[in-house]
Amino acid sequence: MSYRNLLKRYITHVVAHTGTPWIDLVRPSEFLSRQDLLELRVLYTESLSDRQTNATASKDFNVSAREECAQKGLDSSELALHLGWPERVVRRWLLDPNDPDYRAMSERDYQHFLFCLSQLPASSDEINNKSGQI
Repeated sequence: MSYRNLLKRYITHVVAHTGTPWIDLVRPSEFLSRQDLLELRVLYTESLSDRQTNATASKDFNVSAREECAQKGLDSSELALHLGWPERVVRRWLLDPNDPDYRAMSERDYQHFLFCLSQLPASSDEINNKSGQI
């Protein structure tokens, strides 16, 4: 493993354990020059890009969509109603992969799905209140 990859892995480890890359908090000193900090920031940015690429390549978008719906308390009919999508499409995405009607979600579908979800309130109770159903 190259030192560059080792440093990226270490930065990822630090972020996972502390919640911050800390690099932005450090000022040049006798231990880390301005150039050192710039290099570390570049490595941090590369590690973010690497993780995002790896996550996208290995991500099961349907599983993630089911998890998002569970967090929001939405079933396929509620989601379809508020997104303006046909219920049959949404339902097929949320099915078990062994179901014959299951349909794999593309990355493009998933990105659109996430965008639409971000426009919704936090829970189905809030959605129903806004719809006048409660």
